[in-house]
Amino acid sequence: MRLPLYKYVLVVIDYIILNLSFAIALRVRFSPEIDIVNLNQVFVSEEVIIYAILSLFVLLIFENNQLYRYQIFTTRWHQAFKLIKALTVNVLLTLFMCSFLFHFGGRFESRLFLFYFWIILIILFILYRSVFYRSLFLKLQKKGIFKRRLIIYGAGKRGALVKEKIDIGNRWQFVGFIDDHKVRCKENRIHGGFDELKRISDNCNIDTVVIAIDRIAHKRLQELINALMLLDVRIYVVSEKYEILNNTQILEEIDGVPLVEVNYNSRNWYLNFSKRVIDIVLTSIGLIIISPFLLLIAAIIKSTSKGPIVFKQIRIGKDGKPFEFYKFRSMYINNKSAEHEQFVKDFISGNVGSETKKIQHDPRITPIGRFIRKTSIDEFPQLFNVLKGQMSLVGPRPCLPYEYEQYKDWHKTRFMIRPGCTGVWQVSGRSKVTFEEMVIMDYYYIHNTSPWLDLKLIIRTVPVVLFGKGGY
Repeated sequence: MRLPLYKYVLVVIDYIILNLSFAIALRVRFSPEIDIVNLNQVFVSEEVIIYAILSLFVLLIFENNQLYRYQIFTTRWHQAFKLIKALTVNVLLTLFMCSFLFHFGGRFESRLFLFYFWIILIILFILYRSVFYRSLFLKLQKKGIFKRRLIIYGAGKRGALVKEKIDIGNRWQFVGFIDDHKVRCKENRIHGGFDELKRISDNCNIDTVVIAIDRIAHKRLQELINALMLLDVRIYVVSEKYEILNNTQILEEIDGVPLVEVNYNSRNWYLNFSKRVIDIVLTSIGLIIISPFLLLIAAIIKSTSKGPIVFKQIRIGKDGKPFEFYKFRSMYINNKSAEHEQFVKDFISGNVGSETKKIQHDPRITPIGRFIRKTSIDEFPQLFNVLKGQMSLVGPRPCLPYEYEQYKDWHKTRFMIRPGCTGVWQVSGRSKVTFEEMVIMDYYYIHNTSPWLDLKLIIRTVPVVLFGKGGY
């Protein structure tokens, strides 16, 4: 998959400026006490080495603030505001990581040094990004440099709208359309249809494809995405089926038209390894911190109703394989599931009246069960599923076997990765979303998964749990 050259350039220069600012701040504050770099003696100070590692995490902070998105770094004041925000977090992160977490202390705790560091960062980054790089980039783009060769799959009304927006700016070089109905659009060249994707990509040197087909079925959309994944191109989708994402996720856009990017990041071994490491580390720390609270909840459950403390249930996990799923028991024992099975069937088919994934006022739930379900405390034992490798902290929710039987083929793509304790739909809509919206949110996550997205979703889960928003 091709990434635009200007993003690589931004990342490299950002990393250099971060470390240069740090070195200057050290020199200004502690000169002549500190020798930062001595080429003759092949010496680099401990502080510089430490920050060279920490600054890699700062690049993730930049990504979280959309500082590598075209519609941000080509602006002046909007980018400057986001830079100040990200750089302030950088300074606080440096203080926390070095002084408190790793106990390096020393010069990192100097408030005057941190102030110098913050000021130097802001001055250098605003000059380089908002003034010099932005101006140079826009001039080069007008000359055709950095333009990305784009083709639109779909020559109908939606495709024509995307084409109209592309013509406004200098970001894209429009190559033409791909469409299975080759006579649909007379004024623009149609290079071919589905069966000619590879030939079109090679002959036209395409690096971006936008799928913009009117009223496309989910199954057909998935077929197109799978076929395009075999090519070395970036894939975006413009579809009314993804409108639920417009208000919940930060998307790319073409002059106001939101684009949902699909990457299949879940197939990247490095991202999968990073995700597993984060799962193990955060889960272990979390269980240690909340263990007294878990014991308290367990005692309350045991003393208020008969039955086991932990409820074990078979759920469907990665690749459709079943596993034993743990929750705090929130229901009376010996209850029947027939009502829930019918509700699930209606919910998946779209026949249920309320847009909720759970039965409201369910008589099977105990008094304490209502509280722990509303706040999602009943989900905490799933952390042991995470440690066992059956689940991840972030991912699609695992479903019951009788739910899985109701799924269409495209619904089952939710389980291309490990199921998770939280995810996009839990923090965006939680119970107040339709089934298809939930699947689309999971589908978005699968295609865009990354360690930083996981951390963002975990952080966003905290207020959802604390305030019980959307739970039943």
